[in-house]
Amino acid sequence: MIKHRLTLFLVSIINAISVNGQDTVNYNLDKLIEIAVKHNHNVQISRNNVDIAENNASLGNAGILPEISLTGNASLSSNDTKAEFSGNIPTSEQDGAKSINYGGGVEMSRTLFQGFYSVNKYKKLKSQAELSGIKLQTEIENTIVAVTRSYYTYLSIVKDHNIAIENLTISKERLKKVENNLLFGQSNKNERLNAQSALNADSIQLLNLENQRKKAYHDLLKSLGKEIKNIADIKSQKLPLDLLLLNYNQLKSKLEENNKSLKQAKTNIGISQLEYKMTKASRFPNIKLSTGYGYNQQEFDVGVLTYNRTLGFDVGISLSYNLFDFGQRRKNIQNAKIALQNEKLNIDKIELQLNQDFEKAWSDYTLQLKSIEIEKKNLTNEKARFQNVKDQYYLGQTDNLTFRDAQLSLARAKSQLFNARINAKLAELELLRISGALVK
Repeated sequence: MIKHRLTLFLVSIINAISVNGQDTVNYNLDKLIEIAVKHNHNVQISRNNVDIAENNASLGNAGILPEISLTGNASLSSNDTKAEFSGNIPTSEQDGAKSINYGGGVEMSRTLFQGFYSVNKYKKLKSQAELSGIKLQTEIENTIVAVTRSYYTYLSIVKDHNIAIENLTISKERLKKVENNLLFGQSNKNERLNAQSALNADSIQLLNLENQRKKAYHDLLKSLGKEIKNIADIKSQKLPLDLLLLNYNQLKSKLEENNKSLKQAKTNIGISQLEYKMTKASRFPNIKLSTGYGYNQQEFDVGVLTYNRTLGFDVGISLSYNLFDFGQRRKNIQNAKIALQNEKLNIDKIELQLNQDFEKAWSDYTLQLKSIEIEKKNLTNEKARFQNVKDQYYLGQTDNLTFRDAQLSLARAKSQLFNARINAKLAELELLRISGALVK
């Protein structure tokens, strides 16, 4: 089995995951990826394909090794026989005359020359085994990306869910404050209705996010390829999103060497070159050597020869060549050459697309880094603004619309900063995938 070492550059971790009625079990992102890589069905199928390809990549399967076979035979016949001979040998006639024939032996045959067909076939089988290993790495990459995206999507919704809880708490305090003021004539019914409307809106938002959280949670489990019954919820949203601070030149220099799609294309072009050589082998004669050691015994009731036995070696060599096949050989060679040209064109296409994808991914990554800094400043500003508006509101120096606007702006700022960090991690993940640094 080809050994693949996973280099996971995913450093984002959650602190804890609660277990229903049991002790706390830590399922951080690396652990979830480990589970998915082991149990994801597409990854398991790819692993099986690697085993099949490696089993096929043998000298015997390529036709390089000799074929050895054991043979045996036995026959008995009974016939009414009349045999007339020339010369003075009398006629022999017998009803129910028996003849017995039995024997056995070991035979070995080997193709000596076939235009290097077997050698190139063996190289092709080895290349196909290598290709299946690259496909496995690609499937592991896809699984890592899918699990990570599901994981961050879930955390983003949970973060918004917690913000909604904070909003609901603020709205409850506001309604309570308004109702108290109403008792002392310091407020009016319209202000109470506004406070109640804000509370109702926050309650509905919380219910919607709770529903989204459950769906995202099950999507996360689905991406693992295995049901994990003990995971109940992610308690901590204090998510460290430390970025790797990727280097453009380092990633770019390794792009064409490590990208899995390009590696597959390069391996495919090698396979096409070997198939072209295998097809051209039909232009050469086929020379085959065979040898064996056998025993044979015959017994006859009628005839001059009533007993015959042979024991010993035999060896032979044969040569065959197809003189005419109605142009099929020429067409096969032409088709193999065209297929090789297509693989070369495919590499050019992938290289062009790869460089474009890398530049777009790097641009997105740098944009997300800048967005984080802007969102940090925005959150600081919104916190200060809300606190000022809140103090003024409770002193009766501002209206409820200004308070509500500051409350919602603060909630958006918290959510936007968290999502900016997640988007930066996903952009980082995409860069690692494209540059082939995610799985080695």
